[in-house]
Parts: sequence; C-alpha cells; structure tokens
Amino acid sequence: MTSSPTSTPFLRDLPRGESQWSIIAREFRKRRTAVACYIVIVLLAAVSICAPFLANDRPI
Repeated sequence: MTSSPTSTPFLRDLPRGESQWSIIAREFRKRRTAVACYIVIVLLAAVSICAPFLANDRPI
C-alpha cells in the first residue's frame, strides 16, 4: 500500500537567499565615496595600461 506524497516544497516555492557577493555589492553601492574611489582606480589602471600609446616618442 503506497501512500500519496504529501505536499513537498519544491525549490521554486522556497524563499531565495542572497549570495555573499550580492550583499557585498549592495553595501558597496551604498557608499558614494567608495564608488567614486573605485572609478578613479579603474581610470588610473586604464591610463597606465594605455601609457605606451599615450606617451610615445613618435609623432602622430
């Protein structure tokens, strides 16, 4: 005699938790100074990567 399965929760019915990275990103975006500093660091990195093209000894 088999019993019918009772209502088992499926994965789509369970509440979805946040990942650690999404929590970190949300907290980072709350701080405007941190975001501004991140943009400055990214720009400095881009300029340093492009430095050989920006400051070469050949004329245009």
